[in-house]
Amino acid sequence: MRSSLICAFVQTARLFRLTSPRALKRVFALNLCVRADGAFVSSTESAHSMKLAAKIVYIRRQSRSESSYWKTTEFREKKMAISMREFHLATADEDTCRQWMRQHGLLAQVMTCPKCYTLMEEKLFTKVSDGKRWRCPPKNCRHTVSLRRGSFFEKSGKALTQLADLLYYWCIELSVQEVTAQVQVDENTVISWFNFIREICSADLIANPVQLGGPGHIVAIDETMVARRKPGNAQGRPVRSQWVFGGVDLNTGSFFMEIVRRRDAATLTPVIQRNILPGTRIWSDEWRAYHQLPQLGYVHETVNHSHHFVNPATGVHTNNIEARWSACKATFKRRYGVTRRHLPSYLDEHMWRARRPHNGMAVFESIIRAIRVQYPV
Repeated sequence: MRSSLICAFVQTARLFRLTSPRALKRVFALNLCVRADGAFVSSTESAHSMKLAAKIVYIRRQSRSESSYWKTTEFREKKMAISMREFHLATADEDTCRQWMRQHGLLAQVMTCPKCYTLMEEKLFTKVSDGKRWRCPPKNCRHTVSLRRGSFFEKSGKALTQLADLLYYWCIELSVQEVTAQVQVDENTVISWFNFIREICSADLIANPVQLGGPGHIVAIDETMVARRKPGNAQGRPVRSQWVFGGVDLNTGSFFMEIVRRRDAATLTPVIQRNILPGTRIWSDEWRAYHQLPQLGYVHETVNHSHHFVNPATGVHTNNIEARWSACKATFKRRYGVTRRHLPSYLDEHMWRARRPHNGMAVFESIIRAIRVQYPV
């Protein structure tokens, strides 16, 4: 009987395309399962069978994770304003790539001589990677400058087609190894350019700050540790702990994350006041650093995580910010960890990418806009 119940639960999961234990529990809480012939039956002896079935479905999902849809190029291109095929056609060679960059404001279409302020002309120069340079026409000047002058790509000697590919592949989140093979540059070049692009994201976040909450809004706050010695590794070298503090607006979904040296009241209070508007209802755990929030103009409600994750009396929880921590750390795991000195830029990249769907803009369009603002040509 028990084995038939397990099969019925697995069949139910397949029928409703349930792919997580949480989704399974929502159905199994109703004591419903389905037989192979499609008929629904009620189960009163379902606790153990439900647990085993959830484990079976979860293991099957994990075995297919490497080929799951969200990792495919098809899913990645849906986030883009231009498909990979269209992009490669638009940047097939140096001339078309240069024209494409000018159309999108990444390269200057005209240039004024920095010495005599005369309008310069584009001339062939075989000794440079672009094959052309801006040259001042008067004979008494003849000053030349790069076609990339004042642009995001000015200090690079790589071909424009390679730089455009690096920008596109960063947007669709290809790994460093995949980009190295596709663009045919060394790994250090890819890492450096990805760091440059993350600096664009950081500057864009600073230029467009977002404050959460306000009257009628609920913001859940929490802190998490992103660097520590692995549990049980008492023989390993000491690792200085690194805390990250953050909050999520439950009404809008907007959130922030910020690295903090400590998680005491003196450190967290300025961060809260800087990112959360007065009059906000703040949900948190019972960490003592939050006890002074009512004196700062906030409505503070708590949940005791030692007893439950959701306060049964008030419904207070921190599940939303916990989900943000999980998603952020998952990006670190896909990169096999990040260095401590690059942690701020990776956090900024995660926040920057997460804000794109709310603005209705594709990642590629957004990064081009940010580059245009920071490197006007």
